Amino acid sequence: MARISKTNGEPREKKPLVGGVALVTGGSRGIGRAIARQLALLGASVSICGRDSAALEKAARELAKTGVLVHSQMADVTKLAHVTDLVARTETTLGPITILVNNAGIGLFGPAHEKTEADWDRVLDTNLKSVFLVSRAVAPSMIRRGLGDIINISSLAGKSAFAGGGIYCASKWGVLGLSGCMAEDLREHGVRVSVICPGSVRPGILRAHRQGRFESAASGRCCPRRRSHRHTRSAKLPQRDPPSATSETLGGTARPGPQFFLLTIVVTTTILPP
Repeated sequence: MARISKTNGEPREKKPLVGGVALVTGGSRGIGRAIARQLALLGASVSICGRDSAALEKAARELAKTGVLVHSQMADVTKLAHVTDLVARTETTLGPITILVNNAGIGLFGPAHEKTEADWDRVLDTNLKSVFLVSRAVAPSMIRRGLGDIINISSLAGKSAFAGGGIYCASKWGVLGLSGCMAEDLREHGVRVSVICPGSVRPGILRAHRQGRFESAASGRCCPRRRSHRHTRSAKLPQRDPPSATSETLGGTARPGPQFFLLTIVVTTTILPP
């Protein structure tokens, strides 16, 4: 396989996701916004949702500049009615969803015994319940067509434990468990389920730190003051018709195909000031 640096530097003449439709929750900022843009550059029509109207409109305008069809919608993915409407409008506007990226999430940190039931519900509903609701809404269509990709954004906090991370880690460990079980349930239907575990993301978490809070509309927040590092992984996956992008797949075997494309995942963890 070609070196990652060389492959990433080569111009993409082909757009392997043309004909695909991607829904990215929390796609108005942070990780979600970057994922939505990359999917658009790869040729997919993109639907994004969020709760900040100004950020959502700005992200939609930027996506439209790539030349693909774009749908944006205000939605709270912790609420079933919002999710049902989001999926219905996306498929009416763009077509059947072939790629779902469950990215919406928030971070709230501090000793679990000092947090309230409302804190618990807010974080678990946003980070975990939303993955269940949106995946459940999209999966039946993918099953009928015999293909699809569901990509869940967890966190390095879903693979570790640290002081002050009780509620957040619970939600992200939950995403890993749910993703693994979904992969087992859906692989016989041709639907791949993957999970990505990013580290802390700049500049959002740094801004939150300066404001005395650790909270964001995008997933991928890890514990503060971790060692700074940069980790890159690549996955070479078969192209489908319509094609779809994913990362490290949990369970199942990808269908063979004549063409391949490279997806690179970069995980960055920042050092926060004390």
